[in-house]
Amino acid sequence: MEETIKDPPTSAVLLDHCHFSQVIFNSVEKFYIPGGDVTCHYTFTQHFIPRRKDWIGIFRVGWKTTREYYTFMWVTLPIDLNNKSAKQQEVQFKAYYLPKDDEYYQFCYVDEDGVVRGASIPFQFRPENEEDILVVTTQFWPTACLSYGEVEEI
Repeated sequence: MEETIKDPPTSAVLLDHCHFSQVIFNSVEKFYIPGGDVTCHYTFTQHFIPRRKDWIGIFRVGWKTTREYYTFMWVTLPIDLNNKSAKQQEVQFKAYYLPKDDEYYQFCYVDEDGVVRGASIPFQFRPENEEDILVVTTQFWPTACLSYGEVEEI
């Protein structure tokens, strides 16, 4: 019979001795639009070995212990860590469980001992602002219907 765990392992974080660079978070957006699921992409570094009770949490920036997670997802262990593609992983957070404010958050990879092995850059959950929208314009030359012989050089 497999044991059931509701809460992930947590610990205090000693900032003078960190292992934050053993898991790298990739393609982290500056912000995520509320109401949508968020996919978290991460990569294991060469010598890091994930374990069964490792997890990824979303933490408000400024957290002091791993008990301060907002939400978390258990990681899926790769079948073959020697395979290069196995080092690139992802986990999806469902919209329902994500923060509803516009504070800054970050992803953190926490191992089964409660030690943080990776932390992402900060991001927010907020609607798109007009200044975030990129508008591309192209030069437009009006055309006219001309009969053969009426075309002049411009």
